[in-house]
Amino acid sequence: MTVSMNPSRVFFLIKTTAPFVLGVLLLNLSPFLNACFLVPLGAKDLSVLGTLNMLLFFPETIAYAISYSIQSLSARSESEGEVYSNLLHGTVIAFALILPVCSCLYMALPLLFHALIPSIHFSDINKTALYLLLLAFFAKCIILLLRGFYASKKHNHLFFMVIAVSTVVQFLLNSLLIHGFGPVRTMGFLGLAWAELLAKLVGLLIYTFCLYTDYILCPPSLRVLQFNPRIVKRLIAQATPLSIYGILDHYGTLILFNYAQSALTLTQVACLHLSMSVLGCFPGMGFALCSLTMISRSLSRKKSHLAKHTGNLMLLLGIGFMTLCGIVFACLLPYWIKYLLHDSQMRSALFLPLELCLLTVGLHVACQIAIKSLHAIGAPGYATTINLLGIYGFRIPAIILLCQAPKTTLTHFILILIIEKLLRFVGMYIFWMRFFNRHHLHETNAQLGLKAT
Repeated sequence: MTVSMNPSRVFFLIKTTAPFVLGVLLLNLSPFLNACFLVPLGAKDLSVLGTLNMLLFFPETIAYAISYSIQSLSARSESEGEVYSNLLHGTVIAFALILPVCSCLYMALPLLFHALIPSIHFSDINKTALYLLLLAFFAKCIILLLRGFYASKKHNHLFFMVIAVSTVVQFLLNSLLIHGFGPVRTMGFLGLAWAELLAKLVGLLIYTFCLYTDYILCPPSLRVLQFNPRIVKRLIAQATPLSIYGILDHYGTLILFNYAQSALTLTQVACLHLSMSVLGCFPGMGFALCSLTMISRSLSRKKSHLAKHTGNLMLLLGIGFMTLCGIVFACLLPYWIKYLLHDSQMRSALFLPLELCLLTVGLHVACQIAIKSLHAIGAPGYATTINLLGIYGFRIPAIILLCQAPKTTLTHFILILIIEKLLRFVGMYIFWMRFFNRHHLHETNAQLGLKAT
């Protein structure tokens, strides 16, 4: 990978990417903060929260996919009205799909919890807290759709402001409601659910106010409200491969935790949830989403060389920055574990797997950027195929074989995930380079044809 380091171009990308990276960092920090607040309450609440987040990510995948499609299509749109129309049609499509999925999921929760964490009885879980977390999830879906809308207009600072305010509110409410303070009684898991819901509603309120202000200052045509089959078709065509990938990816994750439940202790399963939460905190998706916008804009202006250069440069910046952060956090890991965890058994189970996750976080970020780069060049189907081959062609068979071994540890599960990500990234990057090589060949042949004419 050869990338020319134009200082002005690098500075522009960093300036554009920084608010999005920080916003994604804070957004990803939310589950980790919740996990940290629940650690003193024991492995039971931590496993319940991790399992619920894992189940809700099935419908959340639809919101993410449509958000990415809104961002990609709006970045290529020439009129402001079409951008608003993409948002409106995308929101209707998202909730038409998410509401039935969530209804079925909510009714099936007892069976799913029994299958995934049989050591915990569903009757012992606070049902009000589950209902509040479901409402918070709907608010988060709307925030994700608005993020795609504003990201296409390069208003990344707004996303950072919304998530920053929401995260601060959540942190304060978690401190106040989970363990209690002064006249506020200790609410435990229910307090976390209230904090999650109120924090998401604050973020949604800010986005709604900004959207209303933009509408008043520059009202789009009423044609935006009309049903447009062309926009629906384009959104579905973009979102379907990503939704399928996301759903099958997390089904693969459920299989992973199902086998982990049979091969590991409850403490090790809780540590696996915590390791995945820490890995999810790294804001690699900020680099990926900025790549999506920049590459889409470059291709819409027929600048394939700039699109390739931008994608490679964002990949280099993302891997380099996240790897450096991972090394720093790995060095601080003993002090962090000592401060946070008082259970010596959980400390010993968590240290090595989490250290491996931190040292290889650059690979995790590389996969995220590669997926969005292929989405930007119009190849979400190939990204879906190569990632599903990695999951069901390598991860699941390797884990099944691993569980047959007499001594299976959490570290073995993490190593399988690392090798799988390496294989996925190599496959996607080979396609990325071949796409631009073919594109360059076609452009060269076209220019030679014009000269001959």
